[in-house]
Amino acid sequence: MKIKVISSNWSGDSRNYTPKEEETLYEIQLNKKYTVKVRECSNTEGNKWEEEIFSFEITQIGDDYISIHCFQRFSAENEKGINLMGKTQDFTININKPIRLITPTMDYGDIFTLSLVK
Repeated sequence: MKIKVISSNWSGDSRNYTPKEEETLYEIQLNKKYTVKVRECSNTEGNKWEEEIFSFEITQIGDDYISIHCFQRFSAENEKGINLMGKTQDFTININKPIRLITPTMDYGDIFTLSLVK
């Protein structure tokens, strides 16, 4: 099995905004950290650093599912709207049942769709 991650984003500022999607396949490996998206940051003093937007670790592997722990908080798609107070970091992905994780932010955010591929 492999895990497929489709990364995209959303914006509430523009009706004509069309996000681009990026698809990545990862080999499944228990207790391995996967870093999907990082952002380069800087401050007025010229200091630069990278901030992880989405990274996770596979904590359990079953015949038709995996469990992951995310190092960031997410709002799961099954919630109504985006839960800005979302603190969920642990998710289970079943075969043939993708999950969508959304950054708990206003006006602009990232969406990650995770599915299992045999």
